[in-house]
Amino acid sequence: MEVVRTELTAAGSVDDYDDARKRGIAEAFAAEVDGVDAADVEVRVADVAGSVKLIVDVAVPDAAD
Repeated sequence: MEVVRTELTAAGSVDDYDDARKRGIAEAFAAEVDGVDAADVEVRVADVAGSVKLIVDVAVPDAAD
């Protein structure tokens, strides 16, 4: 498997992104990629000045799979 990383800046604070919200983000990313389950997506949230950075790592199947 390969890992594809996406980083996004969003409004709010780290506290706005509880486990349920991160799970929802993971499910949304997984729904867009064939062969990927939400369990294959890791969502982390980092505090940056006045906003948050969402770091989303998606483990995608190799092209040969």
